Amino acid sequence: MNKYLMERIMNDKDEYNAFSRNFEGKTYILTDSVYFAGILPPFEHYNDVPDGAEYSFEMACDAIDSEGTEYIVYWKYTDRKDENEKYEDAYDYGEPTRVELKENESE
Repeated sequence: MNKYLMERIMNDKDEYNAFSRNFEGKTYILTDSVYFAGILPPFEHYNDVPDGAEYSFEMACDAIDSEGTEYIVYWKYTDRKDENEKYEDAYDYGEPTRVELKENESE
C-alpha cells in the first residue's frame, strides 16, 4: 500500500473505519480488494458442487497491522449453487473468521 494512502487512512476516522477490521483484539487495515480464496471441503472446485447443493468458501484480502506486518484476512461463507450467483460485493465483510500472517513470497 502506498505510504500516502496509509497515512490518509490512519488520520481520517471515516477512512479508518471503512478499511479496518478487528479480529481477536487486534486491528488490521485492508490494503487491497477482496478476492475469492477458494472452495472449502468436501468440494475442491466450484464445478464439483452439484446444482442446488450448499457449499462453503472463503473470501480474502491483504491487510497490515499498525506495525506494517502483512497479513491475509479471511471471511467464510456458505451459499447454494443455483442460477442466482452472487458477486464479491454481495457479502458482508465486517467480522473476519480468521487472519494469517502473510508468507514472504521471496522465501
